[in-house]
Amino acid sequence: MGLRGYADVRESRRSVHVYFEDKDFHLDIVPAIVPQELDERLYVPDKTWGKWIPSNPLGYCRYLSELNEEHYRKLVPLIKLVKYFRDYQMKIKRPKSYWLEALVVYHVVNGSVDSRQSLAEMFRDLMSAIYAKFAPILGRNDGATPHIPDPMLSNDISWNWERSHFETFMRRVKEASDVATGALQTDDQHEAVQSWQKLFGEQKFPSEAKQAARGLAEAVPGIASVSSAGFVSAARPTVGRYTVSQPTKFYGEK
Repeated sequence: MGLRGYADVRESRRSVHVYFEDKDFHLDIVPAIVPQELDERLYVPDKTWGKWIPSNPLGYCRYLSELNEEHYRKLVPLIKLVKYFRDYQMKIKRPKSYWLEALVVYHVVNGSVDSRQSLAEMFRDLMSAIYAKFAPILGRNDGATPHIPDPMLSNDISWNWERSHFETFMRRVKEASDVATGALQTDDQHEAVQSWQKLFGEQKFPSEAKQAARGLAEAVPGIASVSSAGFVSAARPTVGRYTVSQPTKFYGEK
């Protein structure tokens, strides 16, 4: 029996995605030409262009880890925050995750975002910097979109960004910049929380943090389950493989 007999196989532009349903296991397979070392430049196929293109995934991971340490371990959390913002604000026309990573890295490296600040201030400054950089392109009427450079290879990774998708992204970025600025300037805690909720949702920014933490802890006292895909849940999964954490106690304020 071939692979398709017991797994869901889907071909994409540069990889083959395999999902083993009985094991709840996902795998992306990417063929590559490795001229020298695996953690240096290699080449992967691009079906649309019909040629092999340069890539450096392991080198990028090492570079990102070093950059994160250099910037007080705030770079990776900022990237995650921006992706969460994208997922919450944009149900469709979403920019790709790697584009967002590249934008964060670009602005942090170029000094548009000061990593000595709080994560909230970094997010505000990042949104302002992105809008300021791309505003001239937004003002053009020739359908232009930005060229986002790959952090490792400097080639344009956003060459296929559609104009309507770019315009939607810019509207969300401008709103985020304005709302975050207001949240950081106000002395009213309730108003600040409402502003952050507008950007990230109540789940990410609950009005009563202590009550939310107690509720999570009391849902399944001290026990969490980790699926084979790495997802953490307070409830035990009914299907698939998972690992149950050791029981702990809630140490929050009573």
